[in-house]
Amino acid sequence: MTLFQFYKDFIFEQNFGNRKVKSIIDAMKGRHPITFYYSGPQSPPEDRVLNGVRIRAEVVAYGLSKKGNELIRAYVGPPSASLRGFDKNNWRTFRIDRISSVRILNDEVFEKRNDGKYKEGNESTLGPMVKTYFTIKWTDQPIPVTKKEKLQPIKPIEPEIKPKPSKELEPDTSKLQEPSIKEKPPLNPSLDIGKEIYKKLEPNIQQKESGKYLSIIDFDKFSKELYKMREKEWMDAQKVFNKNIKPGEGTRKRFEIDTKNELATILRKNNINVVNNIDTISESLKKIKRLMYH
Repeated sequence: MTLFQFYKDFIFEQNFGNRKVKSIIDAMKGRHPITFYYSGPQSPPEDRVLNGVRIRAEVVAYGLSKKGNELIRAYVGPPSASLRGFDKNNWRTFRIDRISSVRILNDEVFEKRNDGKYKEGNESTLGPMVKTYFTIKWTDQPIPVTKKEKLQPIKPIEPEIKPKPSKELEPDTSKLQEPSIKEKPPLNPSLDIGKEIYKKLEPNIQQKESGKYLSIIDFDKFSKELYKMREKEWMDAQKVFNKNIKPGEGTRKRFEIDTKNELATILRKNNINVVNNIDTISESLKKIKRLMYH
């Protein structure tokens, strides 16, 4: 075994227990898509990657780059953030140390993609992943990710202590008062925000022969509106408990991830596809028809 090989294996053994890596591996075992925030490099310009949320990424491999960085390979598409778009290729590699706020969509299971641009087992030859530690075994049944219930501590059995006999005295209740319980004011029942945002975006959905579509521009527009609605809901709840109503950087990032994830889930449940350009869908359909009838 070479020193480099030993180093890579050591890194894997150490990081496999890492909480972030473990959750990604668990998602792969269950074939669950994940949503996460990615902070890509900003220089040099040719290597720049757009920071933002990657939505419903289908992770198929985990390994190392030539420089020893942990990587995942995943299939991603609109409405995920991307500088170069997804017209030519949907396969991406992401550095683990640049990934944050991972959400596992454990109510969804993805299938193997046969797009001809990625072949299972070729992770190490495609680059930049030079060593593969874990890949999805498509022949195995997915192992769903479930939330583990916290075990309650067992209370020790205390010995029974018999009280000493004493004269019964009538308790003096004249000075006792009912404890003052300061009830928290109830939140006003809010509207179903998910349904509300869907009604607002519905006029922007375009029906084509191949299905229903929403442009990524509209997706970004309505995800920002949903963000504001969820932020207001959060602020109202904070006011009730007399807490800070100004969200910090971490809270704002969580809002961005969760609202985009929520909107993507709403669209998926209604069989609506998010695309970069709806006009290209029409052109593609026309080309297919010309090939079929000529």
